[in-house]
Amino acid sequence: MQAPTEQLLRHLASLEGGPVVSIHVPTHRAGRETTKSRVYLKNGIDEARDLLAHRGVSDQEIARRMHPVEQFIDDHEFWQHQRDGLSVFQHGDDHHLVSLGHKPEALTHVGPHAHITPIVSSLDSRSTFAALVLSGNRVNLFRVEGDRIETIDLPNLPDDFSDLGRYIDAEKQLQFHTGAPEAGTPRTQDAIFHGHGVSTESERKVRLAEYSRMIDEVVAKHLRNAEQLPLVVLAAEPLHTIYREESEYRHILDSEASGNLDHLSDGQILDVARDVSRKAMPDRNAWILADMKERLGSDGVLYELEDILEAAADGRLDRLVGASDRRVWGRANLADAPRAVDRHDERRANDEDLHNLAFVMAYRTGAEVYALPDEDMPDGRSLLGLRRY
Repeated sequence: MQAPTEQLLRHLASLEGGPVVSIHVPTHRAGRETTKSRVYLKNGIDEARDLLAHRGVSDQEIARRMHPVEQFIDDHEFWQHQRDGLSVFQHGDDHHLVSLGHKPEALTHVGPHAHITPIVSSLDSRSTFAALVLSGNRVNLFRVEGDRIETIDLPNLPDDFSDLGRYIDAEKQLQFHTGAPEAGTPRTQDAIFHGHGVSTESERKVRLAEYSRMIDEVVAKHLRNAEQLPLVVLAAEPLHTIYREESEYRHILDSEASGNLDHLSDGQILDVARDVSRKAMPDRNAWILADMKERLGSDGVLYELEDILEAAADGRLDRLVGASDRRVWGRANLADAPRAVDRHDERRANDEDLHNLAFVMAYRTGAEVYALPDEDMPDGRSLLGLRRY
């Protein structure tokens, strides 16, 4: 199961060369209601089979493509760990299951592009991030997504300050070695952490810097190789400042020291971490909405679907803002001259969602992409584009 990320969206938008199956279903978090979610998925798969057959895909190929997804219909454990929505994407030998924080419209889409609109609308730059809890007695890395918090288990992450001696022994010959006395026993290390039993305050800071680097080597490597999530550091001073100074991870959020969190539960840490993230990260949708309202009427704004699609295909689109719950069925030829965009009042065989196509083309050509609730769209528009030049 994957979370909605910009990286995933860029990958889905790049899919081409054969029909892409997209199935969106509302889900329930637990209990008997999960039965409805299974029915939605089964119905979506059945509809995908029909749509693939209509596009000339053989029964054998359809069975091969749908098999990896069908196995989840009767997987009880799978349905007990859902959020509010599920999106399934299948293309060739590749498939993705994406957990959504909102309930999407039940929709099955088979066409030349992935139907990514529900994923775009699930992105909230403040709702998904990593949180690192630091003190002399605990080191924990968490992944926060909405109202969920889960521990990220990293085998080489130290448990507490007493592991510093092991790190120093391994790093003796590197530039971090200061010539200071060995960290010694856990009791001695604890004294150093709290500022006792050291000859100078600078010696204490040296040890805390070494402690921070020991942790950051593991944390930064994991985050860089995973989703590159924003990182909230939760620690008391001076460790809070020292870790931020020593870390090589580029996506640490600006924040104040949180104090000691040794005795807080995961749920309490979730509350603290979300409060910090909201203060550190602006609500991007609110900012975009205000900015686009100011630009209405200017020469750089595009209003018509056809103009937006052409600008995106040519790489001339800097920003796309669209309603998350609009559908425009039809067909488009953006690759060959003369270009053509044909809208249909009702969905026809082999149609695709042209509204979604605008999102796909915008991602492909590097535009900023935002999905807003229909009622929030400026001037009642379903799509707004901002020209790059």
